[in-house]
Amino acid sequence: MKMDINTEIQRRVMRRVYMIYALRKLSEPIFIKSALFAAFLVAFASIVSVSHVLSNVSASAQNMEQVFNFFTAAFSNSMFTVKLIILAELFVGMALIKDILERINILKINFR
Repeated sequence: MKMDINTEIQRRVMRRVYMIYALRKLSEPIFIKSALFAAFLVAFASIVSVSHVLSNVSASAQNMEQVFNFFTAAFSNSMFTVKLIILAELFVGMALIKDILERINILKINFR
């Protein structure tokens, strides 16, 4: 009987410890930015037919200048929502890369 009570208390305490650990990990800036990045990618893929864009660019562009011109024209002729998602994706992506590089740099400093 006493063993069951101790086991139950230990299980409850460890469940709370795991929950606090998970909440701390989920509230890290790099996780939040990764989730935002993924959400913007899903939003972009739901609005834009990526396979059609890739088939059009491969059919119409033979060199890098034409590829750049294609994507510039595609961006300028897209809906406002698509432009907003692309710009948000770029902003969050750059912030995420900055965080990753800072974390790598911190790891390098700690291992010296």
